[in-house]
Amino acid sequence: MPRAAPSASAAAAVARSGSAAAAPSSPPPAAAAPRPPSPLKHVEHPSRLQPPTRQQPPPQPPQPPQPPQPATGHSQSSSAIPSRGASRPATPSSMVSSSSAAGSTNTARYVDRLISRANRGSVSQADVDKAQAHFEAARRANDAKDYQSACTSFERAYLLLPKPATLVSTANMYVKMGNASIAAEIYHRLLAESLPQHMHDFIADKLRVIQPSE
Repeated sequence: MPRAAPSASAAAAVARSGSAAAAPSSPPPAAAAPRPPSPLKHVEHPSRLQPPTRQQPPPQPPQPPQPPQPATGHSQSSSAIPSRGASRPATPSSMVSSSSAAGSTNTARYVDRLISRANRGSVSQADVDKAQAHFEAARRANDAKDYQSACTSFERAYLLLPKPATLVSTANMYVKMGNASIAAEIYHRLLAESLPQHMHDFIADKLRVIQPSE
C-alpha cells in the first residue's frame, strides 16, 4: 500500500530544523577591554598614614653648678653677746682658720669686757642687796628654763658683786644656751685665778664636759 504524502506543516517544520542545524553558531561575545589607569592617582593624606605626634621641646643644656658663696662675718659690738647655734654656709678650707680665729677673738673680747666692768672697789650694802636680788632672779629664771634671762641676771649680779661662784653660774647658763665657746673662755679665766681646790676641780670638770678632747 503506498505511503501518504507528508502534510505541508510537517514539511515546513523539517525545513526549519534543517536550516537551524546547518547555520553556523555565532561566536561568543568578546571580553571587555581593561580600562586604562586614571592619570589622577589617589594619594592618602599624611595625617591618615601616621598618627599625629606631639612635638617635643629641644633639650636644654645642663646648667653649671653654682660656686659656693663665701660666708660673710657679721661684726659684733663689744657689749653684744655672740650668736649661738646659728647655721652657717659651708666655707672653703682656707677660710676655716680665719673664721675660727675671728670667733675666738670676739669671745675673748666679750669675756674681757665682762670681767673688766666688775666692781673692783669697795662694795656698798646697796650693791650687795642688788646683787643678791639679781642672783635670786637668775635662779628663778633657771628653774623656769629661761636661760637667757638667767644669764643676764647672773651677769648683773657679778658686775655688782664679783664672786667666782657667780661667774661660774654665768658660764653654766651659756652652756645651757648652746654657746660653749663663751663658757669655756670663762672657765679658763677662772682656772687661772687662785681659787680653793674644790672650786678649781669643779670648774675643771665643767670644762672637760664641753671640751672632752682637752
